[in-house]
Amino acid sequence: MRALLKETDLLLTKLTANNDFAFKLMTAAQASDRKEVEKLIKSAGVMTKSKISFNPDSIRMELGPDIESSDCCKLAISLRWN
Repeated sequence: MRALLKETDLLLTKLTANNDFAFKLMTAAQASDRKEVEKLIKSAGVMTKSKISFNPDSIRMELGPDIESSDCCKLAISLRWN
């Protein structure tokens, strides 16, 4: 769980510290550009397997372990665009 929290913190820090990054992520999500959304999230340091969904109003990520057979923990975050 700590690894998931650490990666989530990396993403949230990048979103709050870098307005250009936040705008690019929001724009890609609103344009339904999944490849760009995934690329941007990885560039923020999120390497854990994640399930990403988004719409024009928000983005939701569910991070889980890299091991397919393990379902020990998941961390879900939802962010609304302002």
